[in-house]
Amino acid sequence: LRWLVRLRVESERGVSLLPRVPVPPPSRKGLLLDADFHGDLSGSFRGGEWEPLPQAPGGSLLLASEAASFSLRAARTSADAAVPVRFYRCVGGSGFVADRVVLHNSPDWAEPVLSVASPSGAGDGAAGGPPGGFLVALLAADEAANAPLLRLLSEARAVVDERCWGVSALQPSAMFTTSWRAGLSSEPEPPQPSHSDLVALEYGVEALPCLLLLAPDGQRCLAMASPLEAAAAGGVEALLARSVPELQLFRKQRAEQQGVRELMGHVPALYAASAAQMLRHEGIRLVVWQVEGCLKAAVNVQLAETAAAAGAKRHDAFQGYGSRAVPLLRQLLRAGGASDEGVAALRSDAPAIAFVSDQGHRCTDPTVGARGRLSEAAVRDVARKLVRRVANEVGVGAEALEGHVRWYHSFLSPAAPRLAESDPRRGRREWSREYARPSPGQLHHAMEDFGVPPAATLLVSYDDRDEAAADAAGVSSIRIE
Repeated sequence: LRWLVRLRVESERGVSLLPRVPVPPPSRKGLLLDADFHGDLSGSFRGGEWEPLPQAPGGSLLLASEAASFSLRAARTSADAAVPVRFYRCVGGSGFVADRVVLHNSPDWAEPVLSVASPSGAGDGAAGGPPGGFLVALLAADEAANAPLLRLLSEARAVVDERCWGVSALQPSAMFTTSWRAGLSSEPEPPQPSHSDLVALEYGVEALPCLLLLAPDGQRCLAMASPLEAAAAGGVEALLARSVPELQLFRKQRAEQQGVRELMGHVPALYAASAAQMLRHEGIRLVVWQVEGCLKAAVNVQLAETAAAAGAKRHDAFQGYGSRAVPLLRQLLRAGGASDEGVAALRSDAPAIAFVSDQGHRCTDPTVGARGRLSEAAVRDVARKLVRRVANEVGVGAEALEGHVRWYHSFLSPAAPRLAESDPRRGRREWSREYARPSPGQLHHAMEDFGVPPAATLLVSYDDRDEAAADAAGVSSIRIE
């Protein structure tokens, strides 16, 4: 109920009702190809005969919730840009089978064929607001007892269509009684309740048949009445009118919750501005970032160089979204307003930035299988992409940031044997044990390169090993959450 929308079919030719949502294979990570399902948009052959799909005609209204969204291209190597496509799973409507799937776009992807006629029940009650709730008719086992309730609903059909998502008719099992609730908790092996039984129990129904009016998000019951009570009160329309104060309170609460969410969205930026000001006041001239965990997933090496290339859901290794890493970097590095759009220059007083990483341990860790093993070149390629991605997220030039940042990789895993005396890598600090935290070798090297003392250095850490390395090097550390 929280995510329902009422859709109107805008296309005169209608829209096909698909049997399922097509799912791209894991190797394509959200990318559909035209051939995956385009042939299923009109029908399919069954037993040698063509079976067309059912259609929702133009102008009809569908009750649905969004089921999935993907990017679609004509072919795997197509030069054309991928087109975003959305699928909705239908739960109600006239003249078609529920649980069918509709596609938001036209078969040639040129234009949408569906428009949102009513917003989601999770809306905030702004212009148009969510509908007045959802009616549930709980029917008795005796069909004659249900007739008055069904008559009331039939007479109020126009009001229900205008004010509510619709009506769901459920029939609890014959064993449902007012005393059954106690039996469920006292019997050693109580009977298995049906879905309809659970709905009746959830809302405290005492007798059947009964009409329930649920809030737009389904979280609580706004009104309950037997057929006799509903008729005496003036019918379904009067029942809906009784719920208006509750709905107004509901919408006010949702609007307040939305306001709090919007305010909380500014909190990372506010914390970042305060933190950046504090670091400048404390004279911090070098900020060392533990990359694995603070800026990217420790194991994942799939990294896009821009947020646009990562896609709307950003399914890649970059981890700057949920933490305060990107807001803090924007405040430390970007000239002008941190919230301004576009690419800006680096601040004249921006601290030096060092990235430390142990992604290179996958070059030598004996516990990593052949498929998970990385080459030194692959590790450096991930590092190059990360710097460009950080520049894109922060809003500074990639070349400028590449010239401002230095990398300190650790390639020799603590679990790996020492390099042989004849190994040419043995003399490189990146291949020494002193570079593997909790040893402070990376921090010492960064401070030496930038000419910054420990008192003016800060490590942005991820775990206890990082903080142990900071303590050994005599530098301060903070954790990014």
